[in-house]
Amino acid sequence: MKLKYSAKAHGYWLDGRRCKSPSAIAKVPDDSSALDKWRRRQTAIGLAMRPELLTEVAASIEDKRAIDAICERAMDHAGASSGRNWGSAVHLIIERDIAGAAILETPETARVRKQWQQLLADHHLEVVRAEAVIVHPELKIAGRFDQVMRSTITGEGFVMDVKTGASAADFLQAHAVQLWLYAAASVMATGPQGDVDFEVTEFSPMLNVSQSVAFVAHIPQDGEPSIIPVDIAAGGECFRNVIEPTWAWRARKDLRATWTPTPTPTPDTRPDPHKHGKAFGGAVVVAATVVPDEGATVGKDDAKVTAVREAYQALDVAAKSWVDELRAQALGAGVDFHLAGNYTTRRLSIMAGLVALAGAGKDRDDLVRAIVRFAVADDVVEWLATPAGAAVGLCDHAQAALFEATALLAAQGLVVETLTLDGPRLEELEAA
Repeated sequence: MKLKYSAKAHGYWLDGRRCKSPSAIAKVPDDSSALDKWRRRQTAIGLAMRPELLTEVAASIEDKRAIDAICERAMDHAGASSGRNWGSAVHLIIERDIAGAAILETPETARVRKQWQQLLADHHLEVVRAEAVIVHPELKIAGRFDQVMRSTITGEGFVMDVKTGASAADFLQAHAVQLWLYAAASVMATGPQGDVDFEVTEFSPMLNVSQSVAFVAHIPQDGEPSIIPVDIAAGGECFRNVIEPTWAWRARKDLRATWTPTPTPTPDTRPDPHKHGKAFGGAVVVAATVVPDEGATVGKDDAKVTAVREAYQALDVAAKSWVDELRAQALGAGVDFHLAGNYTTRRLSIMAGLVALAGAGKDRDDLVRAIVRFAVADDVVEWLATPAGAAVGLCDHAQAALFEATALLAAQGLVVETLTLDGPRLEELEAA
């Protein structure tokens, strides 16, 4: 296994393949829209401050790399790099302090060194290893952690990363992933030091560090420094459950579907005027658009309930099947009038009317539709256009009561029917 690093490209190659860096991987789930807008604003400000850069853009209109470099210079003029420069300086001061190397003493360098040393003392930590390169060979991931620390109280090891951004303590998601990738690495490269080109073939096992907690040493340019414990076990969960599936999704090459438009035939829903009675052929099943008002609740032991139930049980097989068929039609329209488990005045009236018709030998769909049309006082229930069970099932409790009263009269032969082109109509009621 051979690992190469290019300082210019700031990238690692493992056995010839470019590696992903932990810091870049950690940003995969982040919403970068706010950062993108900030970068665009800084670029616009920088171009306004240095108009000659606009001329350079015009002269390099076909050179993407040149324009990218000009935009970076514009951002620098707008001060976008000041935070990055502060971060680089802090990392270098800490790195040289750990190594015992000379540092030019200025108020700023002295402040950073004092803050760093005080943080370690306050939290009983000491540096075990600094600036080592970790590798996940199977995932082609490589990167450099800042430090591995040891607790002088417990002896436990922890990965630590120095952060200098003002909001570094507020958004720990990316830090949790990045630190977990450092802690969970299987090996470290042997030998490389500093940000210079190298090529190594020797590796040693990763140091024994906590897989559940790591530290962020937050040293902002303004504000108090702090050490923040971070739940890196959650970062590992994010890597496995969010980042790896995101990579797999982005790598999909099989998303081009095959589609051939197939015309859907339009059914013929016109009524057949030659069919009468229970045969309703290709009648349209009307689905309920509203839930019918059930009216009041009645007890299952109510005298009328008992009477209707007994009358239903006394029907012959054909008559009982007719009532059951009407209920099936109602269910097909999304409504019901059966009493089982739901005793209401609406259902009781419908069942009473239907059982009376069936018991009198008037088990005819066209007659049920005619009675419903009379009960609702509307011609929307067209001849053979709506199944009889659906028509009566759509009645509310008041309409159902009128349906029952009319059905009882029809069962006694007291209703005068007139046959019209769209079925029988109830023209008048004779006194009982």
